[in-house]
Amino acid sequence: MVTVDAPPKSFAPFINPEELVGYDAILFGITTRFGQFPAQWTAFWDITGEVWSSGGFWKKHAGLFVSTGTQIESGEASCIAAMSTLTHHGLVFVPVDRKAVIPHLDSPDNPHGGSRWGAGTYAGADGSRQPSELELQVAEIQGRSFYEYVVNARSKA
Repeated sequence: MVTVDAPPKSFAPFINPEELVGYDAILFGITTRFGQFPAQWTAFWDITGEVWSSGGFWKKHAGLFVSTGTQIESGEASCIAAMSTLTHHGLVFVPVDRKAVIPHLDSPDNPHGGSRWGAGTYAGADGSRQPSELELQVAEIQGRSFYEYVVNARSKA
């Protein structure tokens, strides 16, 4: 028997996909599993058929942030893989504000997660590492720039 050292399912609340239809924009946080998104991500989207068929997410804005186990895992690969799902639903992907995060992401002095696809952290193979100050700064930049982008896009619509 295999056991996984993970919090109980009640640790993270579950949202029904239909509830997201009422939102203008959504930032999705995903973990990686060997350079791919986890089964939980797939399971969530597997129950969105009704929302998909009604076009419920059409032209809503979406962004991603990721957590990987190690620096070797690719959060970028998980984001790229997630693009297919977002596109099938008609979600408009908003990347990290490249100009604002370049000084942070291109710093060789501090190991960090995250990419131009979205903020990120690496949690360590055992999940014990907490986000660094640099990773938190990039996440804050992403949240702020995502909000500003969505507000600007909605005002032009």
